[in-house]
Amino acid sequence: GGGGDDSVRFLQQSSNATNSTTNSTEPTIGIGDIIDGIDALSELYDPELCRITGASVMCAIYGVILCATFFGLMAPALQAINLGRQAAVDVFDTVAHVPGIDPSSGEGSIPETLARGRDNV
Repeated sequence: GGGGDDSVRFLQQSSNATNSTTNSTEPTIGIGDIIDGIDALSELYDPELCRITGASVMCAIYGVILCATFFGLMAPALQAINLGRQAAVDVFDTVAHVPGIDPSSGEGSIPETLARGRDNV
């Protein structure tokens, strides 16, 4: 472990990195410093209540990566669902459409050409 001094060093480097300019010679934070900081932060907690290990941190990072990956893989399926919903609107509009002419009613007149064709059948 890094100890309490590591957590102080990590926090000091974090504040220096955010306040530094591009021409500054102040230290920057590398991946090793982040790992040391995570290790140092783990010692701030009571080990009986909360155990932060390298394995648990890696599991959390891997879980976030998997979650983002599978959200990306859901996109084509969601697109297909939306296309189906759009098609359903057209189908239900066609089914619910009431035509201007009701062929089952006896109202109105039948054109001559249609009436002759009906009698000849």
